[in-house]
Amino acid sequence: MPEPQQLTISEAHRRFATEANNTAWKLIEQAKRSSDENQNLLRAAHTSLYHWQQIGDGVHLQRGYWLLSHCYALLQQTEQARYHAEQCLRLTHSEKVELFDYAYCYETLSRVAALEGNDDDAHAYRQLALDIADEITADEDKRIFMLDFNRP
Repeated sequence: MPEPQQLTISEAHRRFATEANNTAWKLIEQAKRSSDENQNLLRAAHTSLYHWQQIGDGVHLQRGYWLLSHCYALLQQTEQARYHAEQCLRLTHSEKVELFDYAYCYETLSRVAALEGNDDDAHAYRQLALDIADEITADEDKRIFMLDFNRP
């Protein structure tokens, strides 16, 4: 029987952050979720951000706040979605992030504005996200963003 793999603390945080993120995405991609699955969605997203806060850099945190904003928006919890979208925006402008991270940031701001009933801001953020997406040169990054952008 092989010896169990020994992880450093940093390796363990990275593994847990990644696995929690993947769990959240599996739940996001489900057409329907039970109440328990919705709670697990939030737990997974919070867990992922927690572990990235231990060992990640600014881009990991920006993406973690985006994920939380997205999850709260899906569950129509406007106040929490807004809070996490604002954290995402702050990090988008203060950290070195990829172009598609900007697109995702404005995508979540659009969702939050729509939840708040602010159609003008929702439309403006949506258009900004699409304009940025047009500049993404990596085909796979653009494809993934557009898939997520068009997901309800």
